[in-house]
Amino acid sequence: MQIYVAKQGQQFGPYPLEVINACVANGTFQLSDLAWHQGSDNWAPLGTIPGVVAGRQNPSLTAGGVNLAEASTLRLATAGSRLSASLLDMLIGCSSTLPGIVILFTKRDDTTMLIVGGAVVVLAALSFAIVQLYMLSVRGQTIGKRIMGIKIVAFADDSLPGFYKLQVLRSLVPGLLAAIPYLGWIFWIIDCCFIFRDDRRCIHDLIAGTKVVVA
Repeated sequence: MQIYVAKQGQQFGPYPLEVINACVANGTFQLSDLAWHQGSDNWAPLGTIPGVVAGRQNPSLTAGGVNLAEASTLRLATAGSRLSASLLDMLIGCSSTLPGIVILFTKRDDTTMLIVGGAVVVLAALSFAIVQLYMLSVRGQTIGKRIMGIKIVAFADDSLPGFYKLQVLRSLVPGLLAAIPYLGWIFWIIDCCFIFRDDRRCIHDLIAGTKVVVA
């Protein structure tokens, strides 16, 4: 049985019965939360579904809180694939501005060509940023993630996170924190180290409520 749960205006799931019981046991879900499963006519309190109990279940699921990422049918992306995707994005972004940079360095005595070179650099950078923003918003992928076969999804239900979560919470907020003099480097290092958690979620994933999975 796969069960959906509605809590605080959000829909979670579907999760198997054992995960639902673990979530009830550790307080993630309440028996009063509305739930639905295939065959149900309407949403009903979770506690009314046969098999849902409030007692403590499998310790491996409830200890320290159930890992809902493991209940997903999607495989988590490896740390190596995420790093490779980031490096590819950086490489592609820098390569896109290379023609303009070449003009700037080879035509330093020509004012007109300097303007052209600067314009090429700006146009290339903007074009790359727009493509990345579009791909993230509609696919949950950057160019690098697309090449590596991984994508960003919502942690709770594997759905597409949307513009606000991806661009504001996952990119802008961590970027501002990383820009803080001295402390920003500490935040960036800790953020990277979080990739070694069991759910492989960095701080920016925790802020945005996302995870990176195999596409």
